[in-house]
Amino acid sequence: MVRQGDRCDDGCPHASSSDELHICSFRGKCLHLASSSGRYTHLDGFHGRVPYGCYKIGRIASGEIETFLTNDVTHDPRVHDHQWAADHDLVSFAGYQLRDHKGQVNGVLAFFSQHPISQEEHAILENLANTTAHIIQADFHRLRLEELAWQQTRHLQELLNFSQSLGSSRDIASLYRKITSPPKDFLKLDFSTLLILSDDRKSLVIRDTVGFDQSMIDTFVLVEGQGLATYVIHEKKTATVHDFTTEDRFEIPSVIKNNKISSSLCVPMMIGDDIFGVLIGHTHKKRTFLPAEIALYQSFANQAAVAIKNMLHMQKLQASEQKLRTIIETLPSPLFYKNAEGVYLDCNAAFSDFLGLSKEQIIHSTVDDLFSDALADAHRKADLELLKNTGKQTYETKARHADGTLRDVLFHKATWNDQKGEAQGLVGIVLDITKRKQAEQELAAEKERLAVTLKSIGDGVITTDIDGNIVLLNRIAEDITGSAVPEPA
Repeated sequence: MVRQGDRCDDGCPHASSSDELHICSFRGKCLHLASSSGRYTHLDGFHGRVPYGCYKIGRIASGEIETFLTNDVTHDPRVHDHQWAADHDLVSFAGYQLRDHKGQVNGVLAFFSQHPISQEEHAILENLANTTAHIIQADFHRLRLEELAWQQTRHLQELLNFSQSLGSSRDIASLYRKITSPPKDFLKLDFSTLLILSDDRKSLVIRDTVGFDQSMIDTFVLVEGQGLATYVIHEKKTATVHDFTTEDRFEIPSVIKNNKISSSLCVPMMIGDDIFGVLIGHTHKKRTFLPAEIALYQSFANQAAVAIKNMLHMQKLQASEQKLRTIIETLPSPLFYKNAEGVYLDCNAAFSDFLGLSKEQIIHSTVDDLFSDALADAHRKADLELLKNTGKQTYETKARHADGTLRDVLFHKATWNDQKGEAQGLVGIVLDITKRKQAEQELAAEKERLAVTLKSIGDGVITTDIDGNIVLLNRIAEDITGSAVPEPA
């Protein structure tokens, strides 16, 4: 059967032979002995591989000879081992191409015999070869479908495992490692590396690698024109290298030569049209990556791209939330927010201290749980009014302090809305204005006492500001001066 050369670098005697008769000239293909009966039934040994285009069988497969028939194997110059044929009393040999429905040669059916093969027998054997070719093709098709189904199932399972692994990551460093390791093992790579564009998008930085020295993480940088990775960034598409020694599309980084790397597969990581990094694998041995392998590697990269973006977005949200939380907690005034059902979702320490309750007691509670009936009714009514007429609200009311006193407070509230502008809840801040109210009351009382005093004085009393303007005078002064200034209220 004609198959991809799989032992060229692993002990095949024909690959290393210098004998012109035995040398293999077509390293991309070779004939593997698939079945044997009669004198020899084993499939290994020197005869287990036949170079494509060599010997009579290899020449039949290559098309140099479509059919081969001889009844004089001990003298025919096309048979290379006459002595072997004589030792086994062989007389004849016949060989036929096994072609599929497209005319592609898939193998050779060959016969040795101790008796001459007649033309009638030759025709029968040729028909047998055609029938065998059809049977093999049908079987190959079935096996190929089974192999594809098994491969797809395996790939889907691996991608599912990969996705679940990425979803369990708690930080960006562990996420990067979960991205590089599975593809390396599954695709049998010697190196697996993740590179991300720098903030200015002018260079690629290694964020994780398996195979290369770990000191390269966050320190190894490629700029445009250096390496396969920057080429993929520029082209925004997958690219492979079969042999770096013949590569001329970009500058070869020294790390490739230093690690004796031959081949590479690199795929872009993109969200929409935005490319922000690559996933790249390297191998020591020369390797031609199959379409299924490339597609799988790209699938790994696609999932990785989404996971990285989600993680970075989550980190920004967490940083923003932490900043907001710090601001809220450092506010000296009590602050809270509720959902549209009036349930407290959160508050700061000042609000907790004002009520004399822990956050755990406040969160998930309502005004009915925290205040007396009268106060709860007042707060509920104000909340419902604000939620109905979205916007801002300010009002004064009473609130019970942790020390048991009833405080005068000023509420500033505002709704937080969804994209449709509908209120989803409200946020409020509480200002304790008890001392201000007391001061206002004391000032009013003082003004009242002053007014009574002025009325009781028999002399005229006039008060001016620094500019000499009259700001206050009693009734006697009005009569004397003929001027009138409103008395203090």
